[in-house]
Amino acid sequence: MQVKVEKKGAIGRVMNITVPADRLEGEIKSRLQAMIKNVKIPGFRPGKAPFAVVEAKYRADIVEEVSGNIVESSLREALESKELRMAVQPELDIQPYDNEVGLTYTASFDVHPQIKKLDLAGVKLKVPAADIGATDIDKTIETMRKQHIEWQEVSKELVVGDRLIMDFVGSLDGEEFEGGTAEDFTLVAGEGQLLEDFEKGVVGMKAGDKKTIKVKFPKDYGAENLAGKKAEFAIIAKSVSESKLPKIDDEFAKLFGVTEGGIAGLRKEVKNNLDREMSTKLRTITKEKVFEAIHAQNKIELPGKMVEQEIDSLIERQSDYAKNMAGGVDLPAPDRESQREEAERRVALGLIMMELVHEKNIKVDGERVRARVEEMSSGYEKPEEFVNWYYADKQRLSQVESVILEEQVVEHLIESAKTSEEKVGFDELMYG
Repeated sequence: MQVKVEKKGAIGRVMNITVPADRLEGEIKSRLQAMIKNVKIPGFRPGKAPFAVVEAKYRADIVEEVSGNIVESSLREALESKELRMAVQPELDIQPYDNEVGLTYTASFDVHPQIKKLDLAGVKLKVPAADIGATDIDKTIETMRKQHIEWQEVSKELVVGDRLIMDFVGSLDGEEFEGGTAEDFTLVAGEGQLLEDFEKGVVGMKAGDKKTIKVKFPKDYGAENLAGKKAEFAIIAKSVSESKLPKIDDEFAKLFGVTEGGIAGLRKEVKNNLDREMSTKLRTITKEKVFEAIHAQNKIELPGKMVEQEIDSLIERQSDYAKNMAGGVDLPAPDRESQREEAERRVALGLIMMELVHEKNIKVDGERVRARVEEMSSGYEKPEEFVNWYYADKQRLSQVESVILEEQVVEHLIESAKTSEEKVGFDELMYG
């Protein structure tokens, strides 16, 4: 087999390959010979057709099939002989098979770029650290109380924190405008559901009251016809209700599936959930810091095809998300160039990751995969069934394996950096 390689820039390669005819002819003749037993050719009994007749009828199909297999195997051999690693699938230009010369084709592709820095030696990294305190548990339980709030209608005036059900009609310069009318609209005063002028204007209303208020729209308001303008809203208050929060007792704990241990059991369950959320967030932030650091140390030429594929992927995800948010309505796709920087970052990090895994021979830790799946199962009523369900599908399990392998790479990189802990509060970590 003859192999010649041409360089096209730093990572582009064109490989010219010729596979001698004798390598194909033996396979072609072998397959044709095997066909004689089964093919039906008019004028001949089954299995009795002469080889020459079978060859004349089926050789072209067999040549195409054998050639495809030979291209696949010979390309793999050529890459190994030249110690090249393709970054993307090649573009192939296959010449018609010549039974004297053999099979000639070219494969054009990008190789993995050279990654010069595969560690963070000398890099200072601040790694976040946080703890779950009693106050954090209290805040979470208070949020859980609000999820089970009860409303009782009252005859008093609306104050901040009360619920108002109302009808309203908005007008601009005396003309009603689109989107400014609603019936049985529910507003909890002071929660910022509507514009500040609106929420302030309804405070003090009672059931049955009618009132017209003026509301100024901000200059950067989404609807251009309303931005920076003053509108009037005619409001009819239909009911005012006070909130009643449930007591924090054993019955409250049962609302969240805690049937033993009462409030102490609920607090323990909340603590466990917050710990899981915190661990996930800490891993994510640490990973981003490590990736940012290793990316900054490696300015590499990227395979153009990989970047374009990543842009396609980003646009598809964003379009699907926008469609879901818009209730299934197709919206214009994001501009490709607006996605290029993020696509290039993702491709670069992916290549660095692959190189680290390859060079350092990092293997995914099966025990950690199992532990992560079991951690994921803890929120389910039957954890064992969840674990079995995950392990029943290799593709599903591979998603967790990819996450764990990524974490192992991050840990490998951290070992070479100068790290220091940066203490942050739980709220700052999760929402800051």
